[in-house]
Amino acid sequence: MVANYEEFRPRGTFKDREGNQWSCVVSINDVKRLRDLIGLDVMSAVEGKFFEAIADPILLCDALNVVCMAQIERRGLTNEQFGLLLLGDTIEQAAAAFVEGVIDFFPSQRRQILTTLWEKQTAADKKLMAAALTRIRSPQVDSLIERQIEKAITELDAALTSGDGFTSPPEPLA
Repeated sequence: MVANYEEFRPRGTFKDREGNQWSCVVSINDVKRLRDLIGLDVMSAVEGKFFEAIADPILLCDALNVVCMAQIERRGLTNEQFGLLLLGDTIEQAAAAFVEGVIDFFPSQRRQILTTLWEKQTAADKKLMAAALTRIRSPQVDSLIERQIEKAITELDAALTSGDGFTSPPEPLA
């Protein structure tokens, strides 16, 4: 088993959660089917709309169904069975493979633009995730959680000691 699949993964391919390899080579027929079947306009990739669209895992899985259609049929799978093979990190790897397949579809000048856009989008996503984790792990968030717990306990104690019982449920934690 390869320790770091990303380092050895052929461009435009990904492995599902069972280790099966899939190819996302995109042809003109795929581009047409993506537009006609799921409304994904690959030709808008240069405008950046495409990258926004594939951030939706449902749309991404639909797109993968279209591009991998022949492979799915050859393996005797339904679209639903294929979808069950896409979980967690597999979705991220499949997204990268799909984008690479789309980028490779275009002539070299557009490919350069799209590659740069994808690299910038990926870098921005990593920065955003790192910033979110930093904030979530901060003492301020711990303090906010503690205040919410104390508030809920105070409301529960007040309801229990008032003798009136509950008139309304405690507020959910934020």
